[in-house]
Amino acid sequence: MNNYFPKVDIIVILLLGHLFGDFIFQTDIVFKLKLKSKKGLFLHSFFVFLTTFIFLFIFSKKIFFSFLISILTLLSHFFVDLAKNKNNFDKGINFVLDQLLHFFVIIFLSSISNFFVIESIKNIFVYKTVFLLIGLIFILYFLKYLIRSLYEILKIKLVRDKYYYYVEDVEKILLFIFSYMHGYFFLLLPFCIIPRIFYTIKNNKEYLYYDILISFLVSSFSGIVLRKITLLSPFSFFEIFSLSFFFYILFKIFGFLMDKSILLFYKN
Repeated sequence: MNNYFPKVDIIVILLLGHLFGDFIFQTDIVFKLKLKSKKGLFLHSFFVFLTTFIFLFIFSKKIFFSFLISILTLLSHFFVDLAKNKNNFDKGINFVLDQLLHFFVIIFLSSISNFFVIESIKNIFVYKTVFLLIGLIFILYFLKYLIRSLYEILKIKLVRDKYYYYVEDVEKILLFIFSYMHGYFFLLLPFCIIPRIFYTIKNNKEYLYYDILISFLVSSFSGIVLRKITLLSPFSFFEIFSLSFFFYILFKIFGFLMDKSILLFYKN
């Protein structure tokens, strides 16, 4: 009977593969392509397959198992996103339903994975880093798209200043880090949101206060959750600070290079 209950490690690995494929690999160009045609949607689903396969193979060392689960992930992701593109729901509702369905698929595939012999993640630093990556992608990408979806529902126009979004990203990362470190670092939390508050006042965009509040609560809570997960062997301040901004810069560089490569491919 225990085989039917998914192991936490498998859920974490599949979730990491999903987050990389659905957010890091879904650049602006890929997003536009997947809305335009089934070919673009398949390209997006292939990236989800690729990231899922890579992470599964790294942690399981089983190529057949990794390929099988990744193919099932590709098919489910393609058809879930295809249904999302064809329905008439608001974009905000679509986003929430889409992510819920993907998560249910992850739970289902995790249960199937239990019929294979999968070892737990034994290296504690790797284990911590996996959860750090999940936390960063959650606050930087998932939360961003969730807030944008709320804007769509409320008919609010997005801010067009690209530098604003860099400030927002740095704010979220600092909130995440300071909440993780706890103690006196909590006193620094209010200072993280000062730049966006000034921007809101200067540009008379009162609705951004709700954005700032949601980001503050979710980013801080995510840092606290990561602290609980890594309580037996927590990151030092230097480790979490350097790793967080290293991964953030890496995400941005990767997204830029990926968009350029896809544009070059489509031109040719």
